Amino acid sequence: MKNKTKTIDIVIPAYNAEKTISRTLDSLCKQSYTAFKVIVINDASIDDTVQIVKSYFGKLDICLIDLKQNRGVSNARNVGIENSNGDFILFIDSDDSVDEKYIEYFMEIDSKKDFVIIQHRRNDEIKDSKGKVGETTVAEFKEKCWDYWSRYRITNVWGVRYSRRIIESKTIRFDTNLKWGEDTKFNIQYLEECNTMVTLPYAEYIYFDTANSVSHKYEKSRYENALNVAKTFAQFAPDSEQLWMIKYIYWDMSVRHCINHLEDNPRRQWKKEVMEDMKRAIREPFFRECIADVLKKGALDMKIYAFFLKIKWIRPYIYIAKKMHW
Repeated sequence: MKNKTKTIDIVIPAYNAEKTISRTLDSLCKQSYTAFKVIVINDASIDDTVQIVKSYFGKLDICLIDLKQNRGVSNARNVGIENSNGDFILFIDSDDSVDEKYIEYFMEIDSKKDFVIIQHRRNDEIKDSKGKVGETTVAEFKEKCWDYWSRYRITNVWGVRYSRRIIESKTIRFDTNLKWGEDTKFNIQYLEECNTMVTLPYAEYIYFDTANSVSHKYEKSRYENALNVAKTFAQFAPDSEQLWMIKYIYWDMSVRHCINHLEDNPRRQWKKEVMEDMKRAIREPFFRECIADVLKKGALDMKIYAFFLKIKWIRPYIYIAKKMHW
C-alpha cells in the first residue's frame, strides 16, 4: 500500500435518501481499507435520512452535517469539501454503493497522481474488471479532448480520487447555478491544475439509475447549462483539434433533451415552451460554430442532424431523430 499514512474523506450529499442510504453506508462498512472518514451532508431532508445515518455512528467514522435549507447537491458537496481535512476526497451519491476494494484500489496509486478514475457499472450489470491501469497526461487530454472525454468519463465526480490540496489551493467548487453538467465543469476546472490522469480497470462503483434522477426530468435551463459547460471546455482546450466535437455533443444534448420531453405534458402551452427552448438552443452562435466541421468530419448521422440544424429546420430534425431512436 503506497499511501498508508494518507487520509481520505468520503463526501455523501443526501436529500430524502431514507430508501437508499443504508445501501451506501453498508457498502462502506465492508471496505477492506478502513482508515477513512465519511462526511454526510443532509440537505434538509424531510424523511428519516438523518435517523438512518445516526444509526451508523458506531460502525463508521461519520461526520453528519445537517443543513436547514435545501440548496441542492452542488452546495451540499461544497459544504462537504469545506468540512474535509483528508489528503484525498471521494464523492459517493446516496443512492449508489461500492464494492469492498473500492477505497483500497485508490490508495494503492501514488499520491502524486492527481486525477484517478475507477470504473463503474450499473446495478444490473455483471462485474468486469479486465484491463490494465492506464495513464495519460492532461496535455494529451487537451489535444484530443473528445477521445478522452468519452473514454475517461469525466461527466461524473463519483468514482474519482481528488487531491484536497489542489481543490483548496485553487478554491475549486461546484457551480451552484448549474442544474446539469456541474460535475463536468468541476472536473475540467480541477484538471486544469493537474499533470496526469490515471484510470483503474476495476468496476468497483455501482451506479443505480433511479426514476428520480435528474436525467429523467425536463430542465428548462438545460440549454444554458450545456452552453456553460461547453464554454468551460473551450477555455480548457482552446486549441484542441476535437473541440468542434465537444461543441456538437453539448449542442446535440441540449436539443435532444427538448425533443425527449415534448410529450411529457398534454398541454399545448407546455409543447410551445419546450419548442421555444429548442429554438433558442438551435440558434446559439457558439454551438453553430461547429457545423462546418461536423459536415466535413462527422459520421453520417451527425451530418444529417447538422444539416437540419444549419438551416434551422426543426420539425424534420425531430422526425428523423425519433425515427433513428436515440
